[in-house]
Amino acid sequence: MGVLTARKELKFDTPVFFQDLAIAAAALGAQLFLFSPDDVELSDGSIRGFIPDPITLTYQEDTFTNPNLILDRYLPYRKSFDELQKYQEIRQNPAFRIVNSCLPDKWNVYQILKAKPTVVKNLPTTRLYSSKTLRQMIKRYETVYMKPLHETGGRGIIKITHKRKGYSLYARDLHRVQSYSRVTSLEELLARIQKITLGHAYLVQQGLDLSLVENRVTDMRLLLQKTENGEWSVTGYGMRVGAKNSPTSNLHGGGIGKPVQLLYSRFGKKRSKRIRQRFLKLAYRVGRTIEKHCGQMVEMGLDIGIDTRGKVWLIEVNGMPGRQIFKQMDRMNLYRKAVSSPLRYILGLLSIKSSEKKAQT
Repeated sequence: MGVLTARKELKFDTPVFFQDLAIAAAALGAQLFLFSPDDVELSDGSIRGFIPDPITLTYQEDTFTNPNLILDRYLPYRKSFDELQKYQEIRQNPAFRIVNSCLPDKWNVYQILKAKPTVVKNLPTTRLYSSKTLRQMIKRYETVYMKPLHETGGRGIIKITHKRKGYSLYARDLHRVQSYSRVTSLEELLARIQKITLGHAYLVQQGLDLSLVENRVTDMRLLLQKTENGEWSVTGYGMRVGAKNSPTSNLHGGGIGKPVQLLYSRFGKKRSKRIRQRFLKLAYRVGRTIEKHCGQMVEMGLDIGIDTRGKVWLIEVNGMPGRQIFKQMDRMNLYRKAVSSPLRYILGLLSIKSSEKKAQT
């Protein structure tokens, strides 16, 4: 099976994950290779692939044609126009049997979920950014977040809080470098925002009180994956506690993973179990809704907020999630399951295809 990703020479995105994926594939009797859009010859469908060696941490190069199925792990952010065009051609070519659909940008995901009555009540108010909508949101909410439509991992996040004498502004640029400033007027704030966003498309989102740990943003990462039978299943979840005064909880930005029992100290065990029932129901609703509108998916990472009153919120959906939180929680059994689940699902699809072919002969 092939894994479509980005590479620069022999440097791949998320190399540790791919090495672990190769180990899991070998244990399941499958051969796995990595490739980028530039490695595909569209005229004959041949692929220059790289087989990870989990022992030597090197790659063996080979040429592949007609891989059984392809898992798309390509993040199309900050890539050249030519590479993105090639990526789209690969996605649209039926000869390349890609198992997972692309998740749309944050705004379109919000629109899909907003139309679902059982999900909309768990969504923070969200608007496309303009100076007008920012004015309206700041007037309505003490804190708002601004998020770029096409970035992940906490890149480009801006947190704005209305103070008695102006506004505080926490920002993280595309390299995750954090800054803090205060301005005294709305006009000054809008001017500062213009410099930070540089014309990129942004959302403005209602701020939530997620300070379950004092002075730290605390939310949950939940991993929803397909089983080998093609059914959605929650592989695991864990709390993410952000760095002190950080605008986000992202692990890349200094956050740490904690077991969900962290909720007990705030809400008690009995109430925490009821909260758990609510966020699990929400996760399955989100998975089914996204797949209905976007096509076949393999896995999703859900960022779930639980505010200080115990209400469950869906903050964001990631179609190509990480699973490092399980390592941080020292739950290696969950980490290994999270790595192998997409492979088991793909092998399940191959088994179905093989059975269909036998039935036709």
